[in-house]
Amino acid sequence: MTSRNPQKRRRDKKPSEYFRGKADSGYAKAEIQYVLRQCQSARSQEASSADLEAIFLGYCMPLYFFLERIRRGWGHEDSLSQKFFSDTADRYVIRAIKKFGVDSLRLTAQNEEVLKQDNSDYFTKYLQLKDRLATAVVEVIRYWQGLCFSGLAVLRKRGVTQLREVARALTPETRGAKNRLNFGSETIKAYYYRQLFLVDQIAHALKVSNGYRNRSLRVKTVSQAFEMRLETLRELWCLDGEDNPKCRPDTLRDMALLLTDRAFKITKHRLQNILSSPNKSFFP
Repeated sequence: MTSRNPQKRRRDKKPSEYFRGKADSGYAKAEIQYVLRQCQSARSQEASSADLEAIFLGYCMPLYFFLERIRRGWGHEDSLSQKFFSDTADRYVIRAIKKFGVDSLRLTAQNEEVLKQDNSDYFTKYLQLKDRLATAVVEVIRYWQGLCFSGLAVLRKRGVTQLREVARALTPETRGAKNRLNFGSETIKAYYYRQLFLVDQIAHALKVSNGYRNRSLRVKTVSQAFEMRLETLRELWCLDGEDNPKCRPDTLRDMALLLTDRAFKITKHRLQNILSSPNKSFFP
């Protein structure tokens, strides 16, 4: 009898390209393209590759939303040729930090390397917009720091208050049952597909010798290349201390579920419900 569970019917797509490690120039781009495609609804997944532009535009909308509203709060230069910012910029900078976290302050090292290549594809355009938002956010934060040294008490208070709000925005919520961290379903879903992409890449790398006939040396090399702890890799692939197989490992999907479960401390049942749930709107 065929199951009616949409999560069981669904098959995760395989990566279109494999890499020797995370340091490869195309890894970050391929990873996010994979995650974006997987995170779409079933209807979007059945669409043609021509919809890639629509997918990237969807992810760019929140970035553009915050960037435009922060810029609306930029005032003209004062008598000392210094830019000032209104409370509109204050409000939307804090909201951007709450939504994007540390990514609202600076790109990751991998993404910065991709940006340096100066390509004209959608992923590079997405990173360029993300970088512009980070630049705007940091500029406003520097402005708040300057206010802390102002001769006017009201300006000093504003600067101190806003910097404290930044710290609060970057601090995850820990209240709730068993003191678990609270994350949005889209964050958990994207993390799961990143892990699925990772373990699929590792599985391929373990099958390809790349000149390493010694199994143990190959396992250690792959562990280092994909930045996964050796103990974790051995556990997932059921290897002993000499890197010999002890039994048949779980499926790649189960490996990704386990890694996501450990990261977010949620049950497998809840995680499967999140993966099968429809995506929320891209708008903040």
